[in-house]
Amino acid sequence: MRKTKIILSLGIIALSFTACKQTENKQATEEKTTATPAKEVKQTSELSFKETHVNKVYKDYILLKDALVKSDATTAKQVAEKMSASAKNEEIIRLAKDISKTDDIEKIRVLFFDLSKQVETLANDNITSGKVYKQFCPMAFNDTGAFWLSSEENILNPYFGEKMLRCGMVQKTIQ
Repeated sequence: MRKTKIILSLGIIALSFTACKQTENKQATEEKTTATPAKEVKQTSELSFKETHVNKVYKDYILLKDALVKSDATTAKQVAEKMSASAKNEEIIRLAKDISKTDDIEKIRVLFFDLSKQVETLANDNITSGKVYKQFCPMAFNDTGAFWLSSEENILNPYFGEKMLRCGMVQKTIQ
């Protein structure tokens, strides 16, 4: 029975890894064969929200995500501190302050996941134009999975950085 559970667990891990690897290979092929249309770039710049503070929080969120993609804890902390000053949501302020106080990149990533849940609610409730992509990596946090938001459809995984940069998929488009 124990051997069966171990074999089953290894099979699930292998499938998750294969799925991420296939996504990475597909994206690499697409990047080599297609250029980003100007329309997509323009659409990203047209992203706006009903409330000004939501726009600021979302921009800081994206900067924080980008810092995590690069595994840059120093920049992540600086951006989070800035976010805590512009946010109005108490939970976002608390999470941003917690991020700004730690040097541990893995702890920042855990807090970032909690922050992503809060920012998703803001985006859903306030988007007026453009698109926000909810992206998901099934391997994050010991295969429990985690999502993040992006202004681009292209996957850049903040939970693994360079280790598994392209692991993930678009789960939902918020418009």
